[in-house]
Amino acid sequence: MCQLQIQPHPFDPVNCQLIDIVPNQSLDQILSNLTPKYQSGPSQPLVARVNGVQIDPANWGATQVAPGDVVNLRPRPFGADPFTIALAVFSVGTAAYSYMQMRKMKALQNDYRDLPEQSPTYDLNAQGNSARLGQPVPIGYGYQRIYPDFAAKSYRRYENGQQYLYNLFSIGQGKYELSGKRIGNTEMNRFEGIEEKLYAPGEIVDLFSPDVDTSGEISNLDLHAPNDAEYSGWSGPFAVCAVDVQCTRIELDFIVSGLYRQNDNGDLVNATVTAEAQYRAIDVNGVPQGGWLALVAHSITDNTVDVVRHTVGQDVPLGRYEVQVRRSNSTVSNDSRLRDDLVWAEMRAVIYSDRSYDHTVWAVKILVTGQLSGTAARKFNCMSQRLVDVWTGSAWLESQPSRNIAWAFCDLIKGKFGGGYSDEYLDLPTIKRLADVWDSRGDYFDYRFDTKGTLDSALQLICRAGRAVKVEYDGVYSIV
Repeated sequence: MCQLQIQPHPFDPVNCQLIDIVPNQSLDQILSNLTPKYQSGPSQPLVARVNGVQIDPANWGATQVAPGDVVNLRPRPFGADPFTIALAVFSVGTAAYSYMQMRKMKALQNDYRDLPEQSPTYDLNAQGNSARLGQPVPIGYGYQRIYPDFAAKSYRRYENGQQYLYNLFSIGQGKYELSGKRIGNTEMNRFEGIEEKLYAPGEIVDLFSPDVDTSGEISNLDLHAPNDAEYSGWSGPFAVCAVDVQCTRIELDFIVSGLYRQNDNGDLVNATVTAEAQYRAIDVNGVPQGGWLALVAHSITDNTVDVVRHTVGQDVPLGRYEVQVRRSNSTVSNDSRLRDDLVWAEMRAVIYSDRSYDHTVWAVKILVTGQLSGTAARKFNCMSQRLVDVWTGSAWLESQPSRNIAWAFCDLIKGKFGGGYSDEYLDLPTIKRLADVWDSRGDYFDYRFDTKGTLDSALQLICRAGRAVKVEYDGVYSIV
């Protein structure tokens, strides 16, 4: 079979009527079968394309459609009076009406499966940072406040006893400038211990390691002293990362809920806990590929009732590993004035990657201790200004901050995330003229495409911001 697409409006290829037709017949025969009012000839109010190639009306009688071909019929946008165009579309469209009604009834049973995910940008209840797995990387235009998605798993580690949060956010396809950075409703510069950096597509993320996997098997395991009754030797082994992942560094978090001994005067004096960890290589089935190697030997000494938190780690050759940990020093039994309980809190693996992304990302490291609640940790937001190429009339100015409708239109057509077309497919004189009109009127396009859609529907949405429509004629994109 072949597919016939009947497009009622020359500027709207999305809302087509679709009909399955028999192959091995000419375009003249197809139109004659659809409506008796069709008359063959070199002048027609319709444009016919077969597999995207426009066919001259003089050749419709000689053009045969083969199995699998796609035939598109649309009104000719120029050169015919509106009545003739309307009559042609009505005549052809009426022949497809009954078929389309049957198609719509059948679709009622299945359409709910194809509904796109609701946009988090324009739903106040959904605003916040999230990992939207399986959804497209957003494409932003103009100037607007966004709550960016996570580009990688967030993780935490301890530095000098303080906990830090590491976030990598996906800003969007293309290049951007950021301003007005906030956590919730509070300006980000009001918080302490913040380091942040914006990376354009392809740049190496060097503020911190972005690809880190936190083990789900380790969560606050008690490490008993060798002279405790509960002591059982090594805790583990536990695989550091997933089956299909290799790492280059292993990190362990240790926590002591107060570390001290109280002397006869009531003063707090130093107490010490020590731990050691080993690692060995394993294959995808978890089978050991060698002997145990020393990973870390760590000692903590303090005299405080506060919680003491340490992160320790070691670089390792690229591979997959398992780890075992034990406390290595004894405690003093039945000493009520001693506090030295040791906990293995978490284990992380730094995953091997090239640390680069095909879109703009924002890396943020922030001190958690004493200032960042669990809810606020997912409320990072900022004003994003998209940078696009601007046509001067003779050349492109690259990566300019712009809200102009025309340059958003061109960017989506040319971008690899959109049409991927070159300049020859753009009616640049017309687009430039309209860009100047929109600048003079103050019209602009501030929008974020963050759900799945089609190029045509996105271009039409952009044009509507300037009270215009997209035109595609002979493969060239323009606006009227």
